[in-house]
Amino acid sequence: MTTAEKPAGRVEEMTVRIPDYGPGLRARPLKVTTVTVKTRCPICQGPRGIPAPELRGAYGRTHEIDVWTNPCGHVDLSADVLIEAGVHPPYKDRT
Repeated sequence: MTTAEKPAGRVEEMTVRIPDYGPGLRARPLKVTTVTVKTRCPICQGPRGIPAPELRGAYGRTHEIDVWTNPCGHVDLSADVLIEAGVHPPYKDRT
């Protein structure tokens, strides 16, 4: 399917693995959470970078996550991606 064949207004999505320490101020043991988010930067709506696997170490264990660099220069923090995906509540709604 080419770009011209895609339905108008369709939002493209990508599925990525994100490090998740929990929504609170106290870090919990790391787990990797798989989420689906838009392929557009939430700040400027430019394209997000292409995810690539990367190994990260934490607490003596190695985890495989996805990382990307947005061409627009905006940084996607793991916590913000988890909020965007609905895994964690927005900062203003936390108690």
